[in-house]
Amino acid sequence: MNLFIENKYTRWYFNIVGTRPQRVKGNEEYFESHHIMPKSMGGSNLKKNKILLTVKEHFLVHWLLTKMCVDTVHKQKMLFAFSCMLRKNSTHQRIYTSGQYTILKDAARKKRTVICSDATREKHRLCMIDFKHSEETKLKLSRDRLGDKNPMFGRKYTDEQRVNLSTVRMGHIVSEHTRNAISDSLSGRSLSEEHRISISNAQRGKPKGPASLVVCPHCDKSGGINAMGRWHFDNCKQVRLPQPNRWPGTEGCGR
Repeated sequence: MNLFIENKYTRWYFNIVGTRPQRVKGNEEYFESHHIMPKSMGGSNLKKNKILLTVKEHFLVHWLLTKMCVDTVHKQKMLFAFSCMLRKNSTHQRIYTSGQYTILKDAARKKRTVICSDATREKHRLCMIDFKHSEETKLKLSRDRLGDKNPMFGRKYTDEQRVNLSTVRMGHIVSEHTRNAISDSLSGRSLSEEHRISISNAQRGKPKGPASLVVCPHCDKSGGINAMGRWHFDNCKQVRLPQPNRWPGTEGCGR
């Protein structure tokens, strides 16, 4: 059975492994051992199936192997082997292009697909239902994002970014399960004085009044566009209730 596709990548691969000079480990130049026929594809561990390559050559031949395989399983194995090339040696660091990095990301995804069966993924999903971090873990996560450890530290959204974020969220429908989960998590919660002062300082100088308020057409509540867009309009709790007099011309429609 022919394991490799007859294409330019196969020709380049065998040209590289077939024309490298005889090399010896232990000299000043660093070499890596490579199996010409990969062991996962039936290659042996004999000396005749091994060759010493430079780091760049080794990286390149593993990239070529991802382009050569006929069988899908073999290709996924080569993708996984190539993804391992991303790992850094203590003294030697490999450099890769954006195109090769895309293959690596794809390899990582396919690796998870190959290794995890449907039953395993379902088991993982069930384990995460109702999962909650301990108070100690929550505190540690919070501390790890304080001050300059927070990616938003010292940064502020521009007016354009705020409008874009608001536009993206507008009309997004939050599921009933999510609503209940958020409501339960906030139940009985009170803000510390420090938190209140922080919110007050953040809102200082921002325009207030009718110009910055919007009104929900379902419940007539008004508020800032961000909060209203999240909890009202299409997400309003009243949207499923009959509102015969809310919209002109819809009397008796049962909306």
